[in-house]
Amino acid sequence: MIFYLRLFAELFAFGYWAAALGGQNIHAGAVMFFIIATVGLDAEKPVGVQAVFNSYFGVVLPIFIAAIVGSLFCPVLPEAELRRRFIEFFSTCSTFLSRQPGHGDHAFSDRLTLIPIESVSWAKGLKGRHCPDSEVEKIVALTLTMRRLALRLSARAHTQPPALPETIARLIDPVVGNAREDFRMLADALTRVFREGSTRVPIPSTKPVRESFRNALQEVRSQNLLAGQSLDSVRSYLALAHRLDVIADDLETCRNHTVSLALERYWDDYSL
Repeated sequence: MIFYLRLFAELFAFGYWAAALGGQNIHAGAVMFFIIATVGLDAEKPVGVQAVFNSYFGVVLPIFIAAIVGSLFCPVLPEAELRRRFIEFFSTCSTFLSRQPGHGDHAFSDRLTLIPIESVSWAKGLKGRHCPDSEVEKIVALTLTMRRLALRLSARAHTQPPALPETIARLIDPVVGNAREDFRMLADALTRVFREGSTRVPIPSTKPVRESFRNALQEVRSQNLLAGQSLDSVRSYLALAHRLDVIADDLETCRNHTVSLALERYWDDYSL
């Protein structure tokens, strides 16, 4: 009974420790050898060292062969996982930007928030795979910007469109519509970049639309259209201006990070 309790404790401790490993290493192999040697002990007759090694390799070799076969036919590589998540993220951003604020898509909002978090661990897995550390740092910086953008778009999905006075809406609404379309085109271009694995894909900038929006804001100020408006109207106007500016800033940062990547050097490594 004591033997089985000890064996259970060893296996439980090994499983708990191995779950936190990024893969098998020499220490994990040594622990497995010790456990197999313990299982192979016989109180009635001596057990030779050769028998222990035979039992060990009988367990390890099938695992090793299965890992090779799985890597060849069903590879799970950081490049493939990042490609899939980046494409999903920016295509979802494009879908969000094509809709009016307050559409309230909770499922896609939750997924949009989770993708950058998942991408960080896969990005760190690129180290040593023909990808320099500086490139990994750029991808991690991109995922951090994606996280901010996901929070902005999720907040936009749960915020009702601002009720602006007619005199202000006449100037602002056309510019906001153009900005939303330009943002969507930028997200589509980023999706295409990661789908094709090439930074040669042209990616539009948000600078022209931001300049156009600032001109509209300046026109509102020059005509003194906010004078006499209610506090709610002024708050809605400022919230709209802030939301458009921060989304434009995050998209522009994503664009700059993406353009600085050397995807052609390693992005196609996922296809074996």
